[in-house]
Amino acid sequence: MKIAVIGTGRVGSAIAPNIAAAGHDVVYGVRDPADPKHAGGDGIARRSTADAAAWADIIVLAIGWDAVDGALATMGPITGKILIDPINPYDFRNNLAPLIAPDQSAAVLLQAKTDAVVVKALNQVGSGVMADAPVRRIKPLQFVAADDATAKAAVMQLLTDIGFDVRDAGGLDYARELEGMARLWIAQAFGLGLAPTMGWALTGPDA
Repeated sequence: MKIAVIGTGRVGSAIAPNIAAAGHDVVYGVRDPADPKHAGGDGIARRSTADAAAWADIIVLAIGWDAVDGALATMGPITGKILIDPINPYDFRNNLAPLIAPDQSAAVLLQAKTDAVVVKALNQVGSGVMADAPVRRIKPLQFVAADDATAKAAVMQLLTDIGFDVRDAGGLDYARELEGMARLWIAQAFGLGLAPTMGWALTGPDA
């Protein structure tokens, strides 16, 4: 699969090397590939956001909620492509105040903005967990929610390839619960005595 990771922040730079190590073709999509800040790094090519999106089969929108409209406009036509949404729509500078209405999810709102096929995933743990998922003794849990079964299966396979214990969370209407799960993770990891290295796991006779 050809994967474009839009953004080189914490999430993007955590998952892209693992995607490459799993044998997939991957590039970053950035505003200006010639910017000196993109020199060196992890060896993964930087392309313009539009070029990366046009080339890819799967696009990971590893940006903040406030940057979504600009990124979609820059990407241009992405009809039918798989768009992974790892966005958690909270104000991280204001005690995780929600940036959208409590009965909404970033994923459903995003789907209304694009002709791509939105899949909610890669939002339930922090970037450190994503980065070392392939080498953990216990694979961190990652739920995937989508309405399109083919897109969901492709994303579930990709996440399995990069070290997660992947589970089907149902349709895109469950994205709101996954975003709430991320808010709980943040509270546990940074304010309630655990650490940002924590991940979720399932237990039980059939887990």
